[in-house]
Amino acid sequence: TTAGRPWIVNPFDVPFWVPLVTPVVSLLLCLLLYLEQNITARILNNAEHKLKNGSSYHWDLMITGLCVGVCSIFGLPWMVAAAVQSINHLLSNAVLEEFLGRDGNVHRHIVGVREQRVSGFFIALLIGLTLLIVPILKFVPLSALFGVFIFMGVVVLGGNQFFSRLKLFFTQPELYPPSHYVRRVPRHIIHSFTVIQIALLVFLWIVKSLPVVAVLFPLVVVLFALLRRYLLNRIYRHEYLEALDSEEADD
Repeated sequence: TTAGRPWIVNPFDVPFWVPLVTPVVSLLLCLLLYLEQNITARILNNAEHKLKNGSSYHWDLMITGLCVGVCSIFGLPWMVAAAVQSINHLLSNAVLEEFLGRDGNVHRHIVGVREQRVSGFFIALLIGLTLLIVPILKFVPLSALFGVFIFMGVVVLGGNQFFSRLKLFFTQPELYPPSHYVRRVPRHIIHSFTVIQIALLVFLWIVKSLPVVAVLFPLVVVLFALLRRYLLNRIYRHEYLEALDSEEADD
């Protein structure tokens, strides 16, 4: 730092190896931010959500990139798409309709979403105002914060196909829901595909938990995409994979 002005950083004071390593780390972080933004947008813009302004997510990606560039210059936290919070925000603005399914249970169906940015703006504003009550926030137990995030994660599991297929392991075949993949894909294919996803999820969690290789997290995600395209297509029939990856909502 410059003498007398600790908030100013001289880029020439860093060790010589930093400029050599920075491009590699920056590329990985750029890939991670790109994947997180697009995966979140892909989940939110699912056909069953019936969004009318889905293309606006492309503008979000551009604005996020500009914000990340500005924050990097001034040493501020990066702005990224928060998947769990974004999905809960969408569900809170959704108009739901209940119907009786073939299994005799009551299901909820999204008939539309109140698309607006007012609530998102005020959420961000309230988060910013928390800087004024930092001395009070330190008294909030971490267990309470973790509980909030666990609750938010559990709420969004209901519409997740992977979670729905996990429940099939403990469900009698006669009681399987009449979803599109159950009607089109043999039972052993559904279970084997789910087992592969479980193994990949465990591997991803291990990579994320090890500090030595955690920086490779974006590359592992890209590797999974290549695995889906070039390996699983050789193991399973194309129409089976299409049904398991389909956006079609359950009947």
